[in-house]
Amino acid sequence: MELNIEHRANLSIIKLPEAFTGEFSKFLKAQLIALHNGGTRNIVLDLSKTTSLGPTGLAVVLETTKLCKHSMGYCVLINVKEATLNLIKMSQQLSVVNIKDSLEEAVIFMFND
Repeated sequence: MELNIEHRANLSIIKLPEAFTGEFSKFLKAQLIALHNGGTRNIVLDLSKTTSLGPTGLAVVLETTKLCKHSMGYCVLINVKEATLNLIKMSQQLSVVNIKDSLEEAVIFMFND
């Protein structure tokens, strides 16, 4: 499996694929933990291609949010589709997950807080 990760100063941007399977969720979780263990504190997950996150994908997002928060960083979702937003709302996690419309908004949120 392949993951598109762009490293910038103080953050990593990960562009997620359209399909979010259980197998991909395991792969993504391992990659996110490796990034975190390597010192990355701020992660932006770009969901512009992702049609629906699904429960396993949401679990990965929540775990990543927790990891980043514990290291005084942020996990921010951008370009979130309606189906994914509805899943987050239904699971009552809207207050936990950071969602912004664009990368620029995510960067402002992370570094002007």
